[in-house]
Amino acid sequence: MRRIKETAQTLLMQRIRESLPKTISLVDDLADLLKISTDSSYRRIRGETDLSIEEIALVCKHFKISFDNSFNILFCITRFNGRAPNCGSYPSCPNQSIASS
Repeated sequence: MRRIKETAQTLLMQRIRESLPKTISLVDDLADLLKISTDSSYRRIRGETDLSIEEIALVCKHFKISFDNSFNILFCITRFNGRAPNCGSYPSCPNQSIASS
């Protein structure tokens, strides 16, 4: 099994998947929302195709996720010398342990 690279986009998709009821398919819901094929939806979920800024806005609004909190994820996983720069300055940062290690 191929390991998916952890990016802001894949972390966002993981967060969405975990919040959805088991009866709702993230692939189908995302495809319907973005008006794309299920294959294109899978590529976005796996991080093979980047979400556009417009798609990020739609996804955040649809799944009721804070847009600015989503960007905190992006800043927190950006690493320099194995550390997440300025991560500790974001109170809602899900990766604060990276900054403090």
